Amino acid sequence: MTLALQSAFGASPQWAEWLTDTAKPPLVVATIVVGAGLAWLIAGWRAALGVPLAFGFGWLMDKAARALIFAPRPAADVVEVASASSSSGLPSTFGLVFGGVFGVGLMARAKRWDTASLQVLAAFLIITGAAARVVLGGHWASQMLVSVLLGLASAAAAYCATTRIPRRGRSNFP
Repeated sequence: MTLALQSAFGASPQWAEWLTDTAKPPLVVATIVVGAGLAWLIAGWRAALGVPLAFGFGWLMDKAARALIFAPRPAADVVEVASASSSSGLPSTFGLVFGGVFGVGLMARAKRWDTASLQVLAAFLIITGAAARVVLGGHWASQMLVSVLLGLASAAAAYCATTRIPRRGRSNFP
């Protein structure tokens, strides 16, 4: 898959490098704001509140998994690698960030019928971001898949937690 993507886009396209930077400080703050904005437009303020929470859950998962797992990244003698790294390829911090930040909007229960295009946009950003990391040789496709799924799990947990916030005068709890 890496060779096919690199053949289609080149080994180090500028769009992939820029997109990768959006999951690193300081641009990650803008990514969180965009993700929260999408979630708010799709499902309201509770969903928007879930985005920074999902980011936090993803950060915790990243630290825990890196303490337990070491999976080699793609090797430069096998595929083109834009920026060599000796850190573990699993999990991908990028996959956790994009899966969590845009995953909230993707799985949020829409408050209106006309928000489907925003959910498609969230899915597009996750898929394009994962492809960017593979194109750059930063991760194997399997590492991105697992990392995005972990990010989506953090999004699901955050969205469930924030939708349980009681409304004024009402309780969501039995």
